[in-house]
Amino acid sequence: MEVYDPADDSWVRKAPMPTRRHSLAAAAVGEKIYAIGGSTGFDFPFPAGMTDRVEEYDTVADVWRRKDDMPTAREWLTASVVNGLIYAIGGWNPDINQNLFPTVEVYDPVNNEWALGTRMPTGRAEHAAAVVEGKVFVMGGWSGFGFDIVEVYAPEAAA
Repeated sequence: MEVYDPADDSWVRKAPMPTRRHSLAAAAVGEKIYAIGGSTGFDFPFPAGMTDRVEEYDTVADVWRRKDDMPTAREWLTASVVNGLIYAIGGWNPDINQNLFPTVEVYDPVNNEWALGTRMPTGRAEHAAAVVEGKVFVMGGWSGFGFDIVEVYAPEAAA
């Protein structure tokens, strides 16, 4: 792992991520960064090795720690933070019958626990997400073809 310092216009090597993977999601809560899901397979274009692994990087101590696994192994998902909770949204796993997920799984980093959230209307992967005023806007993505659907996930309404 490398960290960019814009003040010095330089890169610094940090502790390497324990699990080599791609197409994962990442989210920052406080001084911790969470690497979530992805694929450990590297036989492109044939996906393999979907993982449910979650690892926490402590930016102060420069160490990685294994956390509880996400309930659903998948790649090409997004992770957004609202009120200290991480919302893992969408993604895909071709080894599971419903391979494009409308799934929302919620991680509480304080208690190291996962819970199911309310499903999104549209299953998708390779999408983007942004948090605005406590709501997660999930945009575009892939569902067998690219599309421009925007859906809003409101955590308070889903509770």
